[in-house]
Amino acid sequence: MNWQHLTYFKQIAESGQLTKAAEELHISPSALSHSITALESEIGVTLFDKQGRTLSPNRFGRVFYNYVKNATNEITSGINTIQAMSNIASGCVRVSSIFSVGTTFIPDLLSSFYSQSNNKDIRIELSQRTTSQILTDIVNGNLDIAFCGEFDRKNQFPNINREPLYNEEMMLIVPESHRLAAKDSVTFDDIQDEVFIGYNNSCGIVNTIYDAIAQKGYPDFRFKTILESNEDNNVTNLVRKGLGIAFVVNNPSLYSGGIKQLQISDLYFFRTIYMVWKQDTYLSPAVNKFRDYVTIYKALKDKNLQF
Repeated sequence: MNWQHLTYFKQIAESGQLTKAAEELHISPSALSHSITALESEIGVTLFDKQGRTLSPNRFGRVFYNYVKNATNEITSGINTIQAMSNIASGCVRVSSIFSVGTTFIPDLLSSFYSQSNNKDIRIELSQRTTSQILTDIVNGNLDIAFCGEFDRKNQFPNINREPLYNEEMMLIVPESHRLAAKDSVTFDDIQDEVFIGYNNSCGIVNTIYDAIAQKGYPDFRFKTILESNEDNNVTNLVRKGLGIAFVVNNPSLYSGGIKQLQISDLYFFRTIYMVWKQDTYLSPAVNKFRDYVTIYKALKDKNLQF
């Protein structure tokens, strides 16, 4: 069914005159009359009664008008919503990050982003997820831009673009009462027999940990892990209770009170944080603007410059 025919029908029903409706629609009366005839032919009934110069919807037309009015209003509303979402000045960007990024990088980034007057009306929906959840949501179109840790792009997520942003140093945390708490740094030999609080496989940090150990010469090594979590604060609190030791991102503000941070002297232990988005998919102007801003922001931050 022709969308234009429906809007023409609605205009005539509301104006009551063919000529007046044609003027309002900026078309000729004959073109409008032809459209209504085609619509009535498609439906199989006459929709208007003619009284002089006046056209009034008959009983079929009155019933049909209610459906057309609701349908055209809904579709128009949908078009307006989509256009607002994609507007470069006031669109919506769905952003997610892993937990450590959400407590450090994201607040600084958004503070800088919104300090620019031409960004103030862009709406950003924020969430925090694990790396695995982020990648799945990017692939399924539930997120626009996200920030996560390491993942297997070649074999598991070839349709995700990623841009490395920065590295997070990894540390070891132990309870203050632990035998290693007297040290400032430890080696792999010092900790390989310890009981660990680990991360579940939805967290990219698992790849970072075991990649570093594989480079040490132990590709099949696994720590004795009694508990697993997907969130840094939870891991820290379990360590604080003396249930084990754990690898964490170097963030002193999170690991105070009952916790000792130690460096691992013989492991290259840094986690790369990536900005990710779906490959070969439409990104709205607002999403592109935000993505480009992140790249520029990080470049300037690396050079200790400000916007």
